[in-house]
Amino acid sequence: MRSSRASPKPLILFQMITGKLPFEAASVLDAMRQTIEKEAPSPRLLNPYVGAELAAVCRKCLEKAPDDRYQTAQALGDDLHRWLEGEPVSARRGPHFMETVRYLSSIWDTENGKRVHDLVSKNNWVVCLDFSPDGRLLASGEGNSAVRLWEVSSGRQIRVFGMGDQSSSEYTYSVSFDPTGRWLAYGSARSAVVVWKVP
Repeated sequence: MRSSRASPKPLILFQMITGKLPFEAASVLDAMRQTIEKEAPSPRLLNPYVGAELAAVCRKCLEKAPDDRYQTAQALGDDLHRWLEGEPVSARRGPHFMETVRYLSSIWDTENGKRVHDLVSKNNWVVCLDFSPDGRLLASGEGNSAVRLWEVSSGRQIRVFGMGDQSSSEYTYSVSFDPTGRWLAYGSARSAVVVWKVP
């Protein structure tokens, strides 16, 4: 019978790559309450240098339901090896990946750990994000081929690029601003790269 308690090892992994614990608490009781009631923040919110693959591994370690975590140390080790080799990790496949990227559709204040803005409807999968060089705008690529442009300070949607067809299978796999912030490029599942001028 597997224990429902979180192993300290995933907490160590989270702390190693972010420099912090998933939850800041004034007491052990408060820490336990937060562990039960709250989703752990993505490591990428605390350390932007953490890649999506490693963040997905860390998040899978911290899943609430035991069946959603790695079932063996070998499975975790295999995914870490894939990450080291630059290969896709199993943690980014299926429902766990969907939940991970959906969680990243919000802007958080890393000083106090509070959510500032929800940017995208949870009916759309957010698969990639990029901040403009000046930090004023955020581009989000979705699983329905849409790319949305947001104003970070207000959470206001400025524009939608692409089809945004709910039935479309043409996922947007990457979005990126150019160094000037005046152009936005996205890559799709059809291996196409499209460039738009930022309004």
